[in-house]
Amino acid sequence: MNFEKTLGIIGALLAMGLSLTVISVDSIARVLEEESLVFTILNFATLAMSFVGLFGAIIMHKAPLKGGVMLIASAVACTMSVSMMFLLPIVLLSVAGLIGLSTADDLSEAKA
Repeated sequence: MNFEKTLGIIGALLAMGLSLTVISVDSIARVLEEESLVFTILNFATLAMSFVGLFGAIIMHKAPLKGGVMLIASAVACTMSVSMMFLLPIVLLSVAGLIGLSTADDLSEAKA
């Protein structure tokens, strides 16, 4: 279970870093040709959901189903930011979430 936890933490931290970079550096928004309030709000939402993804990755070993769902939700929220910079965090969070969900299914079958 360490692999998906590591992927989730790396993806969440990368998404947080990219969100903070886009929010704090005004010239990035100009390059992306998005200078609206909606773009800023979406990046704040992406930042918040990155924290959810990080929490999901941390609880992955105790509750793989909840952690997997949190990671998938964080990956979906990262798609709200229309920047292609978030492609790598989306992939990392999605893969970690799917591995966590498949592990949760295996654990539930093993307990039954």
